[in-house]
Amino acid sequence: MHRVHLTLLIVVLMLIIITVYNHYMSVYGKDKTIEGCDNEIKFTKNKPTISPCQEAIGRVKHVTTMMYDGDFKFTLKVEKRFEFLLRDNQTNLVIEIMPVHRNLSTIQFPEVDDKVYVKGRWIFDKPMGWNELHPATEVKILKIEQQ
Repeated sequence: MHRVHLTLLIVVLMLIIITVYNHYMSVYGKDKTIEGCDNEIKFTKNKPTISPCQEAIGRVKHVTTMMYDGDFKFTLKVEKRFEFLLRDNQTNLVIEIMPVHRNLSTIQFPEVDDKVYVKGRWIFDKPMGWNELHPATEVKILKIEQQ
């Protein structure tokens, strides 16, 4: 009788572990990873990579044309389906284009209220406490018919 209960308990625990693992992988794992990002850029432990290549769509809320380090930075109010990219305390996703990527044919420079598609490395900026796509290697301004 005890062996039956123990076997059932093990099966239930394994199903829970598989379910949690599958959920984790669907949000953070390789099945969400896409091609086309710059994985040669190395970050410090203060900016760990969540996923080497992630995409998002949303509306530009703020643009800083030149950061102290030369990056072009903007914030994105992501569509509902991309809200998993944000931390609990975060309302907009930070996007940064590094100087080395500025001349890529896949980079367009958006303005406030543009709707854009963005692809880049998904990182957590520990000192700032937010998530970013940094470096962004594709930024495409979407036309009205694409919205």
